[in-house]
Amino acid sequence: MGSPRSLMILLCLISLAAAETCSGGLALLASRRLLQKGHAQVLEVQTPCAGPSNGWRIRATTSSCGWCWDVNELELLTESGRLGLVDYDWGDWIRDCQPESSGNPDNGRYVPGRAFDGDEGSNWGGRKQTEDYFHLGLRCNNSYVVNKVRILSERATAEEIRIERLEGGIWKHVHLTGQKSNSWETIYECVITSTTSTTTLAIQSSPFAAADGGLNRACRGRNVSDNLPQNYKVTQASTLAQCQMQCLQEPKCQGVEFSSGRCELWIQAVGATAAVPGFECWRYVEPQTRGFFPVDGGFGRACRGASRGDNSPSHYQVVSASSLKICQDRCLGTSGCGGIEYSMGRCELWTRAGGIGASAPVQGFMCLHLLPDFVGVDGGESRVCRGASATDNSMAYYEVVSTRSVQNCTSECRAKTNCQGFEFSLGRCELWIRPEGVGATAEAAGYICMKRLPSTTVTTTGSGAFQFFKFVPIQLRHNGIADAVALSELQLYEGGKAISLAGATATAAGGESVPEEEPGMVLDEDVSTKWLDKNISDLVVQLPQPMKVDAFSFITGNDHSQRDPMQWAILASTDGSSWTNAQLQLSDYETPTMRQAPSHRFAIQAGQWAMRIRAVNTNTGWMWVLHGLQMTTGTGALIEPNAICTPFDSGSAFDGDPYQPWYRDKSGTWKSGELRTEPGFWFGLQCSCPQDVRNVRFLQMCSGHFADEVILEQFQNGAWEPLTVTKAECDDWTVVYNSTAAMPEEKPCPFPVPAVPPVSAPSPEAIPLCQESSTPSEGCMGVTVSEHLMGSSALGHQSWQLDMEPRAFTGLGLWNWPRLSEPPYLLRVPEPLGQILLD
Repeated sequence: MGSPRSLMILLCLISLAAAETCSGGLALLASRRLLQKGHAQVLEVQTPCAGPSNGWRIRATTSSCGWCWDVNELELLTESGRLGLVDYDWGDWIRDCQPESSGNPDNGRYVPGRAFDGDEGSNWGGRKQTEDYFHLGLRCNNSYVVNKVRILSERATAEEIRIERLEGGIWKHVHLTGQKSNSWETIYECVITSTTSTTTLAIQSSPFAAADGGLNRACRGRNVSDNLPQNYKVTQASTLAQCQMQCLQEPKCQGVEFSSGRCELWIQAVGATAAVPGFECWRYVEPQTRGFFPVDGGFGRACRGASRGDNSPSHYQVVSASSLKICQDRCLGTSGCGGIEYSMGRCELWTRAGGIGASAPVQGFMCLHLLPDFVGVDGGESRVCRGASATDNSMAYYEVVSTRSVQNCTSECRAKTNCQGFEFSLGRCELWIRPEGVGATAEAAGYICMKRLPSTTVTTTGSGAFQFFKFVPIQLRHNGIADAVALSELQLYEGGKAISLAGATATAAGGESVPEEEPGMVLDEDVSTKWLDKNISDLVVQLPQPMKVDAFSFITGNDHSQRDPMQWAILASTDGSSWTNAQLQLSDYETPTMRQAPSHRFAIQAGQWAMRIRAVNTNTGWMWVLHGLQMTTGTGALIEPNAICTPFDSGSAFDGDPYQPWYRDKSGTWKSGELRTEPGFWFGLQCSCPQDVRNVRFLQMCSGHFADEVILEQFQNGAWEPLTVTKAECDDWTVVYNSTAAMPEEKPCPFPVPAVPPVSAPSPEAIPLCQESSTPSEGCMGVTVSEHLMGSSALGHQSWQLDMEPRAFTGLGLWNWPRLSEPPYLLRVPEPLGQILLD
């Protein structure tokens, strides 16, 4: 019998199905290679790579510093290159990843982006601000296989480092290692055993699509013989990803051809390919940022009506377009256009009432749906919608209707105010009404999963005539990094058609712009120019005369994405001095990261209204737990989410149940120092018409995370204006506003809200104890144990971290209970975890 360690090694070599390392640091055997060294054969044991993930990070409990972990550079490497290189001075994330960490000093010099900027002289100043451990990594839109991790940490090292990846929203262990020096070193390396290349995984849902399979294909123009030099520009690139990035920075680029070290940026449409070993050809399609989505894969497909044989000329209009983008532009400017078919200068604008219902295989053609108010989840195509994880598919999340086209499914979702997105397959449409929306997807051929953009949930029929419009930037993509706000173009619409802005002027009082980037550049119809303002001022557009405007859109700047607006307000005026809210974007819009890319169109309606409550500090400093919020009118009607009102930043406080808590982690978007965002916690309602609020009150518990002082604010004149400042109670309702006078109304609301009796809080003694269960018992609100767990453990939105690998905690709801009995606490959870003793 061998030693215990020998037995463990044997078991590790046998257990090929496991994906993690065995205890003792021996990696599971993924493959064995016999290497010839002279006449000797050496057995090499290799670590298998974990599967693709959109999140990768390193984590350490402590460091040689103890309270800090300074990382100069962190390289997360795939087969196609390094993830997340950043030009920190401008905050542009190359590819689609953004850094995140456990925290850093608040002076802006040591943010996590410094570890991904390629500059060894800068560093992330790691702190334990969000957890009781350090972590640093990237979250990406796409999934990648990381096969090598390198680190440079010159001042503070960590003896034990965990490499983790996101799986189903949970950070899962991949590898355990440690630093040995203060110089560059590789702390993880693995072997990719899949036959699918990392490059393919990295760009499945990117704006590039493989032309005729992509690999071993060279790009061509109108036919396989069309390889004229004027079709493309030749540059140098070490990886396909770098070549594609150059394409994104070239306004006329329509595709790339890549071979070792050589990159062709195609400025003419890629209409064909030729078989050439060692080359790759990719078309630039940009389906998500412009609202276009491939039909049956898009490329090599011609659009059809009800069936493959339905190609009636009445379904579409034929126009000329020298590029795919111009064809898309023609569709965006045509009322009733539901998609396009494009092939080398010929553009079909599909205006069929039922939209594009099918497609037929035709070489050299492309068929795209137009879904301007939806975006694909995890790429959308070949995905089915799920809830909190890839296996969470409760029937309570959706309603099923029968439809034959994705446009009909889209229309069904638009018609339901609570529809958050949809899943479509031929003849079947799932309307997702889960309040939290679509949280995950699973792979399934023949399906698409789309989520609804929040800015399009309120539709309007028009507005009055106004001569002045003010664009107020509230939040940029990278506050604290952004040095200015920038837009290429701003466009106004009436009845779906763009309004001519000839004779209009644009100004920014108090702004700081150079002459070639002055405010008027947003009106010059040239996307290669832009308005840039270092003071992040309000932009005022004055029309030649009053006009009726019912929508607006914008185009992002030509360079640094951190300057893009994510939250804003549009104000309207007849005289330039008295303003009304015309469109409020008070939660983050998914502004395109592509340069010179158009936003969706946003409805404009005068008289929009918003109110919120805000707490600067709480007893714990990092969380505020609210059990209820009530805004009532003079008749006692409860103002809550409905056809005209939408919660921003939180919806659960408005669910009518005073014991369903609302959480906001201050370490996220509410960190201090952000553009025009005061520090603290806040949430509220925004409505498409004014609300006659007479009473506002909320409920918080003394046993939780509570605030001592709360501010009530209303959005007016482009800013939050305080109405009251109130000392807050706990274990009882706190009234923050009470008035007998009506709030001024610009026009009556079209939909009355039902009156409901006020809810009083029971005394804590009246709340029954909870039974051991995965659901709350009658009258029982459950138990919050996050303050009583070991280390950084939390219940609900995080995983358990005990003396084992992190595990997803499933099957138990998160309920709030104002008191806990004396420890130890026994919490019964589903298999396979069994019972966990909390002490």
